[in-house]
Amino acid sequence: MKKILILPLLITAMQATYCKPKSRENTLVHITRPVTADTLAIYTGKYQRTIHNDLFYIDFTLIDGELIGTTLWDGNKLALKHLTGDNFIVSGLAWAVKFMRDKDNKISQVQIMGNDVWVKVKN
Repeated sequence: MKKILILPLLITAMQATYCKPKSRENTLVHITRPVTADTLAIYTGKYQRTIHNDLFYIDFTLIDGELIGTTLWDGNKLALKHLTGDNFIVSGLAWAVKFMRDKDNKISQVQIMGNDVWVKVKN
């Protein structure tokens, strides 16, 4: 009787040891396109936000192939580092910056630090 009970336990232990799923880490292929001035150009433009009934503006431009955000009320310049997709981070400050697209897949807004939404000004 003991042999009959030990056999299923032994089979289960062998399955747990030898039948582990393969790691998918080695099978996934990540294709990333290099970020160039041409791909960053879609993010450039002037964005506005109303705070206490006053309009504030941020202008995103390309300077030496780098996306730079300039706060127009004080001239402060902040460099953005590309992470993935439409996601960036402000170099040195670790502020998350996410550009958002409209129904036509065009950049229409930017979200800074998770809750400050700036709307792109139409040119």
